Amino acid sequence: MVNSWNSLRKQFKHHFFRRSLFLILSITCLPLMIASLGVYFIGTEQIEKTVMRSHQSEVQLTVQRMDDFFSHLEKMIIQWAFHTEFGSDLRILADEYNYEYIRKVFNSLLLIKGVSPIVKQVFLYEHTAGVLLSEDGGLEKLYGGEQEQYAKWLNGNQSAVWALSDRWVCQQNCTDIAFIYKLSSDTNEPHALLVTVLDQERVASLIGSNSMSGLSYIVDKQGGVIQSGGSLEANQDNDTYWTQLALDNWVGKSGLIAEPSVLRKNEENYSFINFSFPRPGGEWNFVSVVPMKDLLSPVIFLAKFIFIISLIAWLVMVILAVLASNRLYQPIHSIWKLVTTDKKVGEQNSSIDVIAQIRASWNQLYEHSTFLQESVNNNRAFMRNSFLLQLLQGNFYMFNEVELREKMTNLDWEVDTHQYTIIIIQLTGISSRANQYSEKDIQLFTFAAANIAEESCKQKVDQIEVVNFQNLSLAILIVEKIEDKRHNHEEMQAYQKNSSKQLTYQLTNDLHQLLQLDVTAVLSRTVENISLLPQVFAEANRRLNYREASGGNQVLIVQESFNNHDIVLSYPFSTENKLLQAIYAMDNILATRLLEQFCDELISSNGKQFLFHQGIQQLLGNLRYGFLKGGFDPYRLHADADLYEQLSTLKDTPDIVSWFTKHIIAPFIKELQGTKSHIEQSVKEQIASIITYVESNYADTSLSLELCADQIMVSPLTLSRLFKKTTGYNFVDYVTRFRLEKSKELLQNSRHSIQEIAVLSGYQATYFNRIFKKYEGVTPGQYRQFSQQ
Repeated sequence: MVNSWNSLRKQFKHHFFRRSLFLILSITCLPLMIASLGVYFIGTEQIEKTVMRSHQSEVQLTVQRMDDFFSHLEKMIIQWAFHTEFGSDLRILADEYNYEYIRKVFNSLLLIKGVSPIVKQVFLYEHTAGVLLSEDGGLEKLYGGEQEQYAKWLNGNQSAVWALSDRWVCQQNCTDIAFIYKLSSDTNEPHALLVTVLDQERVASLIGSNSMSGLSYIVDKQGGVIQSGGSLEANQDNDTYWTQLALDNWVGKSGLIAEPSVLRKNEENYSFINFSFPRPGGEWNFVSVVPMKDLLSPVIFLAKFIFIISLIAWLVMVILAVLASNRLYQPIHSIWKLVTTDKKVGEQNSSIDVIAQIRASWNQLYEHSTFLQESVNNNRAFMRNSFLLQLLQGNFYMFNEVELREKMTNLDWEVDTHQYTIIIIQLTGISSRANQYSEKDIQLFTFAAANIAEESCKQKVDQIEVVNFQNLSLAILIVEKIEDKRHNHEEMQAYQKNSSKQLTYQLTNDLHQLLQLDVTAVLSRTVENISLLPQVFAEANRRLNYREASGGNQVLIVQESFNNHDIVLSYPFSTENKLLQAIYAMDNILATRLLEQFCDELISSNGKQFLFHQGIQQLLGNLRYGFLKGGFDPYRLHADADLYEQLSTLKDTPDIVSWFTKHIIAPFIKELQGTKSHIEQSVKEQIASIITYVESNYADTSLSLELCADQIMVSPLTLSRLFKKTTGYNFVDYVTRFRLEKSKELLQNSRHSIQEIAVLSGYQATYFNRIFKKYEGVTPGQYRQFSQQ
């Protein structure tokens, strides 16, 4: 009886699901047929409109990007055109071959070429000299007809023009785009041309860099193709057909973006649009053609396919109902097998409630999901911090304001009707607190500062986020609710500004008292747009450079006026010269003391941090130049190190002194000690050159030990010691004896007066008589009488 009941129950279930499946399939097939017809008649039209709208948007973005790029490139080249190497000094090429000046011009051309990877070649034509300078062709003299095309551009009305380069520009068959700019002298008359040739392939990639397949062209007003880009898969063998299609429909269309139109050629539809934008030398037009065949064909095929499939499904639904009803419970059984812990017991016992077991398993999965969600919430602080770091660094430039607000909302920020302020904290003075500290100590101090800042700000602000840069600096984002704008707007702004300023001063004092370090805080301006935060952060960072290099707690307000025209860079040249001499004398202690003196003088004269760093970097360059001038290769000593990058990361004077001692002074002194024999030989040669200089300039009254010491870049004391060691005489005695010998020759062999002989010997008359008698025992007049007798 029980078996019969179970069999009947199973059959009932099977028939029930068979009827249900039949009804479901019937209902399902009818919408599919209706949908296929709708897709066929309505979808194609909508896709065409969507393609044209997308085409219009992409063309507008492409043209804007090209206009921005070309405008930026023009500004950069025009700025370079005002470089001192491109001034009236170019005319000297007509009179002489100045190697040093030509080398500077070549270096400037190479720097201009490095402005953008799209720049292929840079040339300079000087009309007075009739020469062409380039980084690959060198200095080339042009004659006759070779100068005609250059003269044509030079005598034109426009100071800058874009043109297609030909053989007269790039020295080979090519069709690259060239930007030509006139260079004027002090008389404002153009005398040279600066020609910048762009790489054709890179320009083509810039034109064709969009997501839609097709062809794009830049044409001039006469319809001439300046540049093309993109690609089309078609039956034509080349791009001639597509070019002609674009040009035929471009004629007569210029100005702003035209409404996209559908062209029909060879029984196929194409989306066409053009846009004009001005350039020096004439107006350019951007023309774009996109085929619709590839986009519409899948839709038509899909509509037909859905319709056929729905008919087939309608015909076989009865068979499916019969066959599927027997297997309808198979997925549930499979799920039950996955969730049950004892499969053998479940297979033997048919009274087990499978649904109940699945429900219990679902509850377990829900609990596990809840646990994972809590884990995500626990890590949300890290996610918020990472997001803010990327935002401040400008890595989210591709997102608009709405998208940024949505992302911050997902990270549990309240952003509606809120405003944003950034406080940058910079810690200094750690080197004076501990003689030796490691990178780990820096991270610990920064971590402690971040915690202190967070706790201090949370007491006064509801929403804050601290970004730890792990280098004794951090940024604090303050999110405050905007007060009711029905109140006085100016009073509200003043109140919020004073509140932020008070918070900044309080935070500075707290950090200084707890960490015993100097604290510099920068308070940014307040904005209401999240997309402006990278710009606000950059402004605050720039203001941080104006901190006083002498140290101490400082608070800088971005919105407060600051006159940087009164800042003058005062450079201690005398101390630098003494430092270089101490290094050459291999006196490490003296060099370190002079370096500390140099830093102190630089801080006391300039004050601002950025001027101090400029002076320090100038010192680095001058020392390396002095080493190079002394016959040593500084680049070999630091081949794999970016010294300027390392130096820019240092903030405290003791750190800078330690860095210079370790990376500059000590390696060079070691190099000097390793080449002592070479130096001794060099000293002999230098002393010989000093003797030659003395014998040639003994009549010069300004001849002195200091002057000669500067000639070989050593201290006067060092020169005196080396001169005595090499010649056996001290410097002054040698000069005196040589002058007296020359004066005795003049007394014996000339009719000059005693006063004239004194001047010719480098003395004044009164002192000459006294020194002559001291060394010779007689006066110059008595010596002349004795020699004549």
